[in-house]
Amino acid sequence: MRDALPKDGLFSSEHTRLYTSMYDQQIAQQMTAGKGLGLAEMMVKQMTPEQPLPEESTPAAPMKFPLETVVRYQNQALSQLVQKAVPRNYDDSLPGDSKAFLAQLSLPAQLASQQSGVPHHLILAQAALESGWGQRQIPPRKRRAEL
Repeated sequence: MRDALPKDGLFSSEHTRLYTSMYDQQIAQQMTAGKGLGLAEMMVKQMTPEQPLPEESTPAAPMKFPLETVVRYQNQALSQLVQKAVPRNYDDSLPGDSKAFLAQLSLPAQLASQQSGVPHHLILAQAALESGWGQRQIPPRKRRAEL
């Protein structure tokens, strides 16, 4: 910081530089002799609560939920997030190929949703993403007559 001050000027002389140097040395000695700037004490004070925490009247054991309940809540939360992300009138804003793609995969996506618990909107979105709205579908295997 001292290097940023101008060396020449009206208030710059050997006396002011000597005084500044002595002042810096005195401040450094005071900081090292005592508690420094007091930052550690201030941090401890800010992080320590002034009032003791109230004792809990209930035991600290976690509540037990049936696995089905937890999975159902997770699926509901995921379903709500997907519904917020998916536009309501997606049929109007999509080109004809996309509408046909959704119509073709809507029922299989709903069946997969019932079996897996994953929302059907999410399954359709992933299928659209992976196939480019049906542009890159994996063709069904042709059965060989030799077999």
